[in-house]
Amino acid sequence: MKISLLFFFALFSAGIEFSQSEINKALQKYNSQTVPYITTIDLVTANNPVLLDTRNEEEYNISHLKNAIWVGYNTFNIHCILETIKDKNTPIVVYCSIGVRSEDIGEKLIAVGYTNVSNLYGGIFD
Repeated sequence: MKISLLFFFALFSAGIEFSQSEINKALQKYNSQTVPYITTIDLVTANNPVLLDTRNEEEYNISHLKNAIWVGYNTFNIHCILETIKDKNTPIVVYCSIGVRSEDIGEKLIAVGYTNVSNLYGGIFD
């Protein structure tokens, strides 16, 4: 029994390392790092940022970060954000599955003048 648990733990740990490695590769390949990253650890201690979920609505309905607002990706509407978040210095954290789609939305927020936008590194999977 003890050996089985150790074996399972070793396989599980290897899977986490592999997944994190794949996330890192994807972020390096697809992101230009135009939106500063925030880690999950830093998010826990952040000063109540507005969380914007940039995934598909179906993904959001299955799971999302507590208090996150769904804004979507293909259906993203910057005018809704401008009406909802009037103070452009408000801390905003955008996220998706791993952090690629959220960078695109973060760029749109920065382009209209939001000054405190971060992209959750590794997204909801991290």
